[in-house]
Amino acid sequence: MPARENRKRKYHQTLSDAQPTKAPNKRNDVASSETHFFTGASNFAINSMNIMANDSRQDFEESKIVIQRLVEKGAPAAIYNSAYRAYPPRCHEDTRQSIRADVVAWTTDPKRLRRMRWYLGPAGVGKSAIAESAAEALALLRRLGATFCFSRPGKVDDPDTVIPTLVYQLATKNALYKRLITEVLGSDPLILDMNRATQFKALILEPFTIVAKKNESLQPLLVIIDGLDECRDTKAQCELIDLIRSEVERSEDIPLLWMVLSRPEWHLKSTFANVDRPVPCQQIEILIDDDEARRDVKCLFSSGLAAVRDEYGLLASWPPQEQLNVILERASGHLGFASFILRFMRDEVVSDGPTERFRLCVKAVSGLGLGSGTSNPLESLDNIYQQILSSVPPSHLPHTMRILGFSILYSGHKLSVRNQATFLGIPQDFFYQYLQRLHSVINIPKPVQAVEASIRLYHASFSDFLRDPARSHDFCLDETAIHYDVAVQSLLWLGTVELQSGETSFFITHSIDSPKSINVVPDSTKLTNFAIQHVWDACGRVSNKRIPDLLVALEQFNFANLQFSRLTKSQDPLKRNNSLGHDKCQESFILFIRWLYPHVRRSALSGLTRLLIAPVFACSQASDNHRK
Repeated sequence: MPARENRKRKYHQTLSDAQPTKAPNKRNDVASSETHFFTGASNFAINSMNIMANDSRQDFEESKIVIQRLVEKGAPAAIYNSAYRAYPPRCHEDTRQSIRADVVAWTTDPKRLRRMRWYLGPAGVGKSAIAESAAEALALLRRLGATFCFSRPGKVDDPDTVIPTLVYQLATKNALYKRLITEVLGSDPLILDMNRATQFKALILEPFTIVAKKNESLQPLLVIIDGLDECRDTKAQCELIDLIRSEVERSEDIPLLWMVLSRPEWHLKSTFANVDRPVPCQQIEILIDDDEARRDVKCLFSSGLAAVRDEYGLLASWPPQEQLNVILERASGHLGFASFILRFMRDEVVSDGPTERFRLCVKAVSGLGLGSGTSNPLESLDNIYQQILSSVPPSHLPHTMRILGFSILYSGHKLSVRNQATFLGIPQDFFYQYLQRLHSVINIPKPVQAVEASIRLYHASFSDFLRDPARSHDFCLDETAIHYDVAVQSLLWLGTVELQSGETSFFITHSIDSPKSINVVPDSTKLTNFAIQHVWDACGRVSNKRIPDLLVALEQFNFANLQFSRLTKSQDPLKRNNSLGHDKCQESFILFIRWLYPHVRRSALSGLTRLLIAPVFACSQASDNHRK
């Protein structure tokens, strides 16, 4: 920057040259009764003061230009207290107290172990409310450096606006930093058009390294990035984490702390858990089923419903406790779920009174479904679920819905990830691919845990959403198709797994007609027990339009070799739970035969299958009469 360097040289040269010249000693010249600073001086040059004033004005003008450029390149709407966020989510004063207190304590603790934290939690759990409340508290303490709040619905999702927005805010907090970036951008205005790594290094990493050296006692400022998963580019999300990592790894003395909040998306989890270069940060999971979260939900409902009673002049006994308990049980510790219910209760657009609104809430959370044209108390939550499922690639979606349907309708199975993938006939790596976009609504074990751990929904509201066509629309589960899937897969499994010896030694063939066999994992016992326990009940739940296909599968199944003894009756007390369903399976089989026989008589199945089914049906009737 030649012009500025010339001004600097001229400025320092003028300071050294601008000394007052020695004046002749003429006493008459100072006869005035007032004594002035320049009294008696002659040939005095004040050029240096003019230059200093001019230079100061020029610095101010340059700074204004730089700040304006940052505003133009940034996203002011992403700042926590921007006008765009006129009604931002924030924590109720009596909720999330431990998390909010911990953030403040970490920020002000000189002995902190990490300068970066990642707060991860399911969709709608209240991460943005925590970020907003933390920003407001730290702003009062003058410890807030900058915020960037992503919002996909608000179209605040451009990764290229993050660094200019942060730099703009940090420049307003530290005068030295502001001068440094003014010089940097004055020397090379095109930096803001460079890639994000170049911008981060030139505008954050290097300037704050200088700031740290100039003022070692400077208190660190907190930078909050909320909703990182809502950034439009998943690669950019990971890159931003890598950039922060580079700053955190460089020096512990840089006066910046980083707080990132997001859903536990798979690509972010992979970035933070990079084996070759792990991110040096503290990971804090925001739980929805711990005691504090449940207390917070009760507190939120108590406060919110009290406001509704005051507004409408309702009795202190409203709402009925038994109805409130239904909602509290369903909400568990999901603060977002509770907030959506209360927002609906006070929504001025909804014409129904509070009593009718609350009745709708109870109906919605009970999974009873909503009629067409009925107001939806959980519309905001449903929009989040819609958005998550919309992100699943179309080629993956049928498989994703198949896994979800199995996990929801057969939630008591307790099959591990490996066993569930095996039962559904899905390679384990594909199984994980199909669930990649659902980490914010499902707890998905790491691949190393696939042998023992099962997938688990974070909150029951997602299951309710998927089973209610008025809420999920195109994403509604086809429950009869799922039962058909379980029935057919169970028949395939029971038709391909054969006892070799003992209780747990099995072989499995690739198909019913294939003689080729491969050894399978010892968990074959669990899969066989699952198939025996559910196959007949699943057959009875298949829709009429799928019955012809099911009958074809049944015709290929060798009922003559069916052994209920596969549901092992172990003498080991720790394993006797395997035999508890033995009688239930026989009962299910009898009911299945009764359901099947009329369909067989009307079908075009071979005479051989009819001869097989008829005596079984007769046996079931005799067994039933004997029991009576």
